Amino acid sequence: MRPYPTGRPVRQGGVALITAIAVVAIAVSTAAFLAFDQQISIRGSHNLLAHDQAMEYVHAAEGLAQIALIEDAADGNVDSLDETWAQPASLPLSDQAMISGQIIDLQGRLNLNSLVNADGKINATALARLERLLARLELPPMLAAAIVDWIDPDREPYGMGGAEDDAYTRLDPPYLPANTWLVSVTELRLVAGIDEERYQRLAPYVSTLPEPTPININTASPEVLQAIGIPEGVLGAVLDARADKPFESVDALFALSSLRELDIERAGLSVGSGYFGLYSQVRFANTDLSLFSLIRRDENGTLRVLRRRHELF
Repeated sequence: MRPYPTGRPVRQGGVALITAIAVVAIAVSTAAFLAFDQQISIRGSHNLLAHDQAMEYVHAAEGLAQIALIEDAADGNVDSLDETWAQPASLPLSDQAMISGQIIDLQGRLNLNSLVNADGKINATALARLERLLARLELPPMLAAAIVDWIDPDREPYGMGGAEDDAYTRLDPPYLPANTWLVSVTELRLVAGIDEERYQRLAPYVSTLPEPTPININTASPEVLQAIGIPEGVLGAVLDARADKPFESVDALFALSSLRELDIERAGLSVGSGYFGLYSQVRFANTDLSLFSLIRRDENGTLRVLRRRHELF
C-alpha cells in the first residue's frame, strides 16, 4: 500500500480549508451588516416621516392659534388674560399624537426695542421702566445702559454701565455690538454684564419686537406693572381690579383710587396688543417637536407670521 502523501499537499489542503472558512465568515458578516444597515435605513426613514408629520401638526396648531386671534379681534380692541386665546390648550389626535399650545401676549412684556426710537434717540420712559424692572429682579440697573448701547447706532458708551466697541473687542473671541434693534431675546447673552444666570432671570419679562410698542396693562405681569411705576403696596389692588374687569382704557387704570395721586408716566401703555408669540409642541411616536411663532395682528385683524423657530428635543 502506498503511504499517504505527506508534505506540501497537506499544507495546501489546510490553507484551502481555512480560506473556505474565512470566505463563509466574511459572507455571513456581510449579510449581517447589510441586514443591520437595512434596519438602520428603515428606522431612519421612519424617524424622518415621523418628524415630517410632527412638523405638519405644529403648523396646524399655528393655524388654530391664528383663528383664535382673528375671532378675538372681532370682539373688540381690548386684550386680556381672561380671553380664550390666552388659555393654554391641548388636543389628543391619536394614541401616539398630542398637540399643546400657549399664546403669549408679547406686549405684556417690556419690549427692549422700545428703548431706542427709529431715529436713534433714546426713549427715556422705556429706559426708566427697564431700570425699575432690573431692580425688581435684583439685577444691576446699570445693565440697562449696556442694552441701550447694544441697540443704539452711535459708538459712545451711554452713562454708567454703557458698553461699546472697546468693551467687546477685548473679549476672546472679540466681536462688536449690533448697533441695531434686537432680533431675539437670546441676543442678551452677548451684552456686556449679562451672564447666563442674569439672562434667565430677565428673559421671561422682555421681548424684542420689530418696532417700538406700548405695554398692555391688561396682560403685563406683576413685575412689568411695577416696572411702569406701580408701587408694590398698591399692586394687589390693581391686579384685583383687572381680574374683576379688564381695563378698557389706560385712563381706567389710573382712575383707581390707589393710583389717582401717583405721578406715573402714561405714555407707552395700552389695553390692546398687536404682537403675540405662540409656543406649540407636538408629541408624535418617538418625536417631540416645538415651534415658536411670532404673529403680528394689525388694526384690521389681519394676521401675519413674522418669524418661526423650530426646536427638536
